[in-house]
Formats: sequence, C-alpha cells, structure tokens
Amino acid sequence: MIEEIVDEVPTSAISSQSMIAVRKSKRILSNCRICGDSAVHINYGVISCASCKMFFYRNINVEQRETLKCDFNDNCEINIYNRHICSFCRLEKCFAMGMQRELIRGSRSTKNRKKNRPTTTRPLLVRQDKKEQPQQFPTLNLLQSDVSTLNADQWNLLSNLIHCYDEHGGLPYAQHFIKEQNSLPLKCRFKCAAIGEFFRQMLHEGQLIYEKNGDFLSLSSQDRSTLIHTTVKHTSCFGGTFILYQTQLMDYESFFQSGIILFGLPAMVSAKLLSDLFDSDMTLIKLVISILAFSTIDYVVYENTASVEMKKFIEIIHVQDMYTDLSWRYLLYKYGHTEAVLRFSNLIRCIFNANSAIIQATALDEFPAIIDYVVKRTERILVTDR
Repeated sequence: MIEEIVDEVPTSAISSQSMIAVRKSKRILSNCRICGDSAVHINYGVISCASCKMFFYRNINVEQRETLKCDFNDNCEINIYNRHICSFCRLEKCFAMGMQRELIRGSRSTKNRKKNRPTTTRPLLVRQDKKEQPQQFPTLNLLQSDVSTLNADQWNLLSNLIHCYDEHGGLPYAQHFIKEQNSLPLKCRFKCAAIGEFFRQMLHEGQLIYEKNGDFLSLSSQDRSTLIHTTVKHTSCFGGTFILYQTQLMDYESFFQSGIILFGLPAMVSAKLLSDLFDSDMTLIKLVISILAFSTIDYVVYENTASVEMKKFIEIIHVQDMYTDLSWRYLLYKYGHTEAVLRFSNLIRCIFNANSAIIQATALDEFPAIIDYVVKRTERILVTDR
C-alpha cells in the first residue's frame, strides 16, 4: 500500500523538490581560486568570485592583454586585498587555475565566429552581419594619438610626468625597506623607530620628482618655497599612501600597529580607506599627485606661521589647470565619458579622504615633525641650492 502511494506521487513534484534542494546546496559559499574571496559559482571553468569573473571577461581579448605588464618580476601574490594592483599576474593566475576563454559567451565569442564565417555569402547577408557586429572596444595603446583628444605636446607632458614619478616617486626605497624588514627576526620587524625613519626618507624622495619638472623650476624661488610649504603635506599623504597601496604595507599587522602609535588610529584608518579607494589605473594616480603639487588647497587647521603670498599666482593656477585638463583628456581617451566621470569623481573623494587623514594625523607630534623635515630638505634642494 505504501509503495502504491509513493508511485502515485507525480515525478515532476519529486524532481522540483530535488532541484530546490540542489540549488540550496549550491549556495554554500566556497573560496575563489584566484583571490580567495567568497565564491558561489563556477565561472569559465573555475570557482571564482564576481570580481575575478568580470576581470577575466574584460581582459581576455588580445589587445587588452598586450597592454598589461608586471612591475614586480611577474611573481605577484594575488589575494582579496591586492588583486587590483597587478592585472598581469591576476590574469596569469586566472589561466593557471583553469579559466578558459572558450567558455565565454556573448559579444567576444560572437565576434570570433563572425571572423571565421566563409566569405562566400550573399551581399545582403554581409551587410546584415556588419550591422549586427558589436561596437569594437577602443584601443588602450596610448601611442594611438590619432583617436584621442590629446595633441603631441600633451602626450609628451604625460610621458614626462609619469617617467619622473617612476624614477623618483619613492617606490624603490619602499621595496628595499620591506626586503630589509623581512630579513629581520619577527620580533624586530616594523618597529616604530624604523617606521618613522622610513616615512621621512620615503616622503623626502617622493618630493624629488619635481627636481626635473620644468613647470616647477620656471617659478620664482619665493613661489617654489611657498608651494613646498603649502603642498608637501598633501603630496606626502596622497603619494605616501599610494606607495603603501602599491607595496601592500598596510596588510602587515606589525606595520599597521606601529603606524597607530606614531600617527593615531583615526589617521591610519583614514589612510587605509584612502588606499582602498585608489583607482586601479596607476597612471591616473600619478597625474593626481602632480596636480596636488601645484594646488592651492589647504585644510582648516591653525598653524602658528604667517601665510606668504605667491608672486605669480596666475601662473601656478595655469599649471594646475593644465595638469587637470591633461588628466581629464586621458580619462576620456581611455575610458569614455561615463567611466571618466565616475573615475574623476572617485579621485575627488580620495583627495577629501586624504585631507581628513592629514587633520587626524596632525593631532600627534610625529606627522608634523616628518612634514617639517621633508619641507626643509626639499626646500634646500629645490630652492636654496639653485
């Protein structure tokens, strides 16, 4: 009798219940094979999070892959905290974990199938194929200036600013510091004294990117001195946090704890938030640091020093506008208007967040002392000795 009742149950009901159970079981979280983040689905052949799925989809085409390169000997460790830093190593890990471009559906696979179609089709069908073809992605090769709004002089300026930062931005010093600290016993790593000296030397080296900046050197000695006194705190905070972002120093617990002792918990939290807000486009961040070096912004904190007026204020504003316009044109060229607006808005958020970190760090003596040290040394090199 029991068997008869079971047999009378519709198979559709059994299958639907089992499918619901299967779906629920699939909702159990796993770890992304690429970065270690939480993951639910298999994307392109590998269990991966939504971020790595979209990253693989956006970077799989040949043109995009050719623009990627690693600044750390092609051996970056990819995890949830640093996955946005090195696109080259992240993509290589996607392939190493088993992601397959053949499993991508949509515009890319359709585009490849259309390329492989025989050319003996009727004219009407050829016209229809052209109409249905998806709009091609703009090239990311910055040498293709004929499709950009940047002229030759602006491309040269962009190249010079980026080259100056790469040469004198302080990143090599930070990488050497990490290597030195990792060679020490665990108990001796990232002590407060070492961290304080690290910030003094790193931020001082970061200011030397203007030693070969023609726009800066063309100013009068008084204006150069005034700019150094008013902008070093901004370029140091923004540029210093950018180096921490590139080297992942914030992820070292002992480094973060020493930073709290030196600069206070609120300042370190703001710096960490700023690091998380940074755009993945390194070129854009480097341009923003150049803009800040010629900015006239200041935070509302009482300082026991008299303000000095600039002799040629209009010239400084002109340089600031020129660098800002260059950054905006670069964004338009590389990302289009909508994405450019979003990225530029995020940069403004980053600047405000850096401003908050400066105010909070000023509450303790260490940050003002470091800034004073950097200002005096930079002024001696770029003003007094010239």
